[in-house]
Amino acid sequence: MLRRTKIVATLGPATDAPGVLEDVIRRGADVVRLNFSHGVRADQVKRVEAVRAASERVGKHVAVLGDLQGPKIRIERFADGRVVLNEGELFALDPAIEAHEGTARGVGISYDELARDVHPGDELILGDGQVELVVLEVSGARVEARVTVGGEVSDHKGINRRGGGLSAQALTDKDREDVRAAAELEMDYLAVSFVRQAADVRRRARCSARRGATPASSPRSSAARPSRGWTRYAGRATRSWWPAATSASRWAMRS
Repeated sequence: MLRRTKIVATLGPATDAPGVLEDVIRRGADVVRLNFSHGVRADQVKRVEAVRAASERVGKHVAVLGDLQGPKIRIERFADGRVVLNEGELFALDPAIEAHEGTARGVGISYDELARDVHPGDELILGDGQVELVVLEVSGARVEARVTVGGEVSDHKGINRRGGGLSAQALTDKDREDVRAAAELEMDYLAVSFVRQAADVRRRARCSARRGATPASSPRSSAARPSRGWTRYAGRATRSWWPAATSASRWAMRS
């Protein structure tokens, strides 16, 4: 039976040991993900080369996906590393709070424009949706909120507004450098963070094309499998695949 679901495996220290990548590929991985949020260029080059060597040894083509970091819309750190927020409690997001002094009453935030982007009644999501807040008041750069869905929150979790609308630029300077690295490493896909509209994907396509990669809209993208050096785009929002952009990755649904 044809398996249409694709398995994505993330590269990291756990996959660096000899024989691990071959085992991952044999067990069904179709795509390997390189997270540009972590590591240095030398590690990224080494891992991409290791994937291609393992793919050759196993005799199975595996696509390489570069996951761009995107804008840093994250909370800072807690004094104890994590806190538990209970439903009904008040919780503040404030860039004036020191980066390592967060408590169950509030935490710093790396995104200074949050107070300009939200209004009372807006719903905010922390992490991958484990904790939800509703905005009560905006005072200067400080956002006061009430916990509507409680749970544990740890350092550097992402934050987003339900329904989108944060004004952070979708493509950062670091992303541009990482797009250049993806083109040099001839990656097959780019995963883009914080996609809000089709223009965000097109902007990355233009950036990649300037660096020698061919966007998925090329007529050649109808090939049964991607060739090295062709970069396709799959968008994601808060670590989720962005449905509007996945049509640019037809290969992932067709092969």
